[in-house]
Amino acid sequence: MPDDPFGIRSTPTRTESAGPAGYLRTDASGQATSTGQATLATQRKVLQRFADAEDLGDLQWFSDAESSGSNVNRIGLRRLVTAINRGDVTHLLVYRMNRLAAVRRRLVHLYDAYLVPQAVPLISVTEHIDTDSPRGAAVMEMLRSFQDPAPPPTDHEAQQRSREKQRELAAAGAYAGGRIPYGYRRIESADPDGDARFLRIHPDEARVVRRIFDLRREGASLRRIAGALNDDDIASPTGGSWYASTVRYVLSNETYFGYRTYTVEGETITQDLPHLQMIASPREDS
Repeated sequence: MPDDPFGIRSTPTRTESAGPAGYLRTDASGQATSTGQATLATQRKVLQRFADAEDLGDLQWFSDAESSGSNVNRIGLRRLVTAINRGDVTHLLVYRMNRLAAVRRRLVHLYDAYLVPQAVPLISVTEHIDTDSPRGAAVMEMLRSFQDPAPPPTDHEAQQRSREKQRELAAAGAYAGGRIPYGYRRIESADPDGDARFLRIHPDEARVVRRIFDLRREGASLRRIAGALNDDDIASPTGGSWYASTVRYVLSNETYFGYRTYTVEGETITQDLPHLQMIASPREDS
């Protein structure tokens, strides 16, 4: 079987109507089991509840009933990959990672070949894995390193590796967070091995960030700020329109204050990033 069974990869893009997606699958038996299997209805309920809690909005659905996870020719899966390549998907939610693909190398290939190029995070809701987070990135690293089919690492293993990785990055002065925030760009030459991430401020986007904070201080609502940016044809972090949730994400990001705070297994790690400060820090006012 070829390494790339889909063969429909495209250049990175994002449509204006792009939104989060949920993928559902039941095994060929169609029966709920004690190994993580759940009915399509149960999976759908769990994924939409998570999306609502995270303010992602309504999910677009793709599903395969009574289908083997080792079969890559599933109709629902092919529709999903096509939508991702069109730029219609911003986040991909699954009940468990084995719902997307039961074979490790297929799961890694789907993620690396289709989700990564389109900057689509994979979120396994019941396993608490988000590939946009340091822990989720560590899970995918471990999956890539396995030579034989193996399940994802335990929570303890992934959390321990994530904590160690964050400490190493922070000590090196690199950005130790998940997704690179709006307003920054990676300095490629600073990291020839592609591991640590050193960032610089993007001047045009920095002006947008400062405008958002200024409008908020003046009492503007999140929706009003989003509307003002859309009226001026300013692209959002995903390249589309601004929404209240997008503005909220910017306002809640500590990086703009020149530091980041992480909590891993109950331990708080604060990383000072003075070279990335755009906004006066609340710590300076205290």
